[in-house]
Amino acid sequence: MTHYFYQDGKEPIEIAPERWQWEIYYDDGSVLKQFDDEGKYHPFSDINQARPINKVQMVTDNKAPIVIYWKTGYKLIHFHTKNVMRVQVGVDIEMQPLESFRIYVFGYQYGHEKVMLAIMPDDGVIVIDDIERLQVS
Repeated sequence: MTHYFYQDGKEPIEIAPERWQWEIYYDDGSVLKQFDDEGKYHPFSDINQARPINKVQMVTDNKAPIVIYWKTGYKLIHFHTKNVMRVQVGVDIEMQPLESFRIYVFGYQYGHEKVMLAIMPDDGVIVIDDIERLQVS
């Protein structure tokens, strides 16, 4: 399905869906999806964090969702990193192809506490409190 980002007064922009996508489940039963069923892309700013949230989850095809059940006072964290690395061992570094991948991060901040789940390129999940401490090898 093709998805579009609609900005006020501008032509819609076609957006390629992310491999992992967020979904927000509000207490009243409504759901906001990053890429909805009608073909609309919702930016992070569309999430109404003032409304009571039941759960936040990251979803992808053919995998169980990764879920955080929400508590009052949580502040949502979501971003992704785009990383590039050389992947072949024993080959001259200038001759190595580059591999590009994303790490999807979501979680919450509660007071001074941060809890973030980093979804790695192999779909493994690492719990972190500081993105700078995350190492990919």
